[in-house]
Amino acid sequence: MIHAGFYAAFFSVEVKIMNAIKGLKDKYGNPPIFTTGSSLGAALATIAGIEINAVYGNVKELHLFGCPRSGNQAYANFIKKSIPTIWRIVHDRDIVPHVPMVSQDFYHPPFEVLFDHELKEFKICDESG
Repeated sequence: MIHAGFYAAFFSVEVKIMNAIKGLKDKYGNPPIFTTGSSLGAALATIAGIEINAVYGNVKELHLFGCPRSGNQAYANFIKKSIPTIWRIVHDRDIVPHVPMVSQDFYHPPFEVLFDHELKEFKICDESG
């Protein structure tokens, strides 16, 4: 299950994104595709990565900054299986990556890179998402 609000936001730009990808693939062949975004844009980049991969393939990485949880555990597992490399960059005091709540059945795909509040140190968290 994907969060309905995030999916509605993605759906509002999906045709433009898919047309742009098609145009680029027609021009450049089949290079690897990376999607990226911050906050709401990170949730949309996650959905875009899955959708682009389903239609065109070759999505290799997601780079997500302050990404909210955008779906249930099955969705997070599907992302993990579908996209080879996922990096979620999180600042320790950012509230956005903590919503919606796990108690509401929303989860992240792995891996998280957690920065301290001064952005001087980080740790790579396990793949629990």
